[in-house]
Amino acid sequence: MNEKDIWGMRSVILTAILVAAAFVIFILPRVFELGTVVLLYLLILVGFVVSFIFGLLSKKSFKVFSLIAKTVLLLGLGEE
Repeated sequence: MNEKDIWGMRSVILTAILVAAAFVIFILPRVFELGTVVLLYLLILVGFVVSFIFGLLSKKSFKVFSLIAKTVLLLGLGEE
């Protein structure tokens, strides 16, 4: 049976959107007030946790990629 990995695809799409949003906020910090920037980063962090859960629900071969990618991206986001 050739099933598509829906959870894995959701995880990848959500991660790509969150990374793009983090870069936009990082590049344009003067457009937003400090409280807004902190709130947006918290929302992005929550989105990464949701994406991480989507990755855990995916198939085994995709889980390993998802765990490694999310760990690297979360550490990178924390460094900003």
